[in-house]
Amino acid sequence: MNRKGLSLVEMLAVLAVLSIIALIIVPITIGTMRKNKKDTLESTTTNIINSAKLYYANNAANELKAYTFDLTDMKTFNELDIKGKVPDEGKLVITEDGEISLAIRNGNLCANKTFDDRQIVITENCTSLDTSKVKDYTALGEIVYFDPVDANSTCDKEVFNVASVKDGGSTCYKWRIIGKKDDKYTLQLDHNIVNTSAWASSGSTTGPTIALSALATATSSWNNTPLLNYEYDTTAATNNYGVLTCEEGTCKITKNSTTTQIATNLRARIITGEEVRALTMNAGAASGSDADKWTLESSSNYGFYFSNSDYILGTKTSGTGSTNLSWLIENTNADTSSGATVNIYDNKNYGYWTLSIYSNATTSIWGLWNTGCFQYPGYANQNIGIRPVIEIDKSKINFDI
Repeated sequence: MNRKGLSLVEMLAVLAVLSIIALIIVPITIGTMRKNKKDTLESTTTNIINSAKLYYANNAANELKAYTFDLTDMKTFNELDIKGKVPDEGKLVITEDGEISLAIRNGNLCANKTFDDRQIVITENCTSLDTSKVKDYTALGEIVYFDPVDANSTCDKEVFNVASVKDGGSTCYKWRIIGKKDDKYTLQLDHNIVNTSAWASSGSTTGPTIALSALATATSSWNNTPLLNYEYDTTAATNNYGVLTCEEGTCKITKNSTTTQIATNLRARIITGEEVRALTMNAGAASGSDADKWTLESSSNYGFYFSNSDYILGTKTSGTGSTNLSWLIENTNADTSSGATVNIYDNKNYGYWTLSIYSNATTSIWGLWNTGCFQYPGYANQNIGIRPVIEIDKSKINFDI
């Protein structure tokens, strides 16, 4: 039998056909594989979100709080009852309101869902994970936006403009959350609204009359905040100074004094020493004697130094190290190593007053200074700044998301 192989021309024709087929099939196959990987990651992300919703529903009734999970830890998958493979990188946050944000990376694919995203966003060629938006935006220290003057204005991070605030053209302000209870949020402005003011006249025992008068003048147009009256609570224990309670428009500050009424019809107040203490306590020392070192009645002038003289707010970088609390001194002329923003509103801001006296002294007042320490300056008639604090319904504020 005469067997004849393919000629060179025929072989080239076959190779040409196979090449054409490969050009068609290979991209389709690669595209299908890529789509399958994206679909798998999206499915995994959806499963995590559904598990997080169920976890919140089961736990919120017992303890209403925010949750943060490391998605690279198998313990998280077990706790949330998630089915699937643990990602290369991943973070999940559930707010106290049950809103969910997460970021996941598997290989070169990333999946993100922020609080303002309705759908999961898949990104290709992703070499590192951006978790900057995966946070509890209702946590203490987080940024919110609120206009204290105009109830009908739109005030959010898109509208907020530093230059416009500085020249008085806008009252859309940036605030920090310093407390919350139910749907009421306690906010502190991110800058001093009064550059320099005394707390009271020299030798006065009538409370922060000068500081609150200056605050009243600066906030007189704040019709979008509730009116407050201030009194000293003279029935409290003598060692319990500067604790503030507000109810039905009246705020009482504990103090061993015969003075009761301080000021009426104010649109804002000033932070107390106890609020600063609550914000910063245990911020830098996880355990040991330094964890509970500071008290309002401390014999030391410098309330927020550690025993090794490192500042708790982070203006020093050695020793114990910095914390994430430098926002308490933002927009002062602080050292840039503190992490605070310098000289945005007024380059003469050296700190600001609190409502709290030092121990039983009537002329020594606690202040929060640009250096990162919390101390009493020695005299109530010394001039430093005033930074307003307000209590506002959650529905009226816009979060930084």
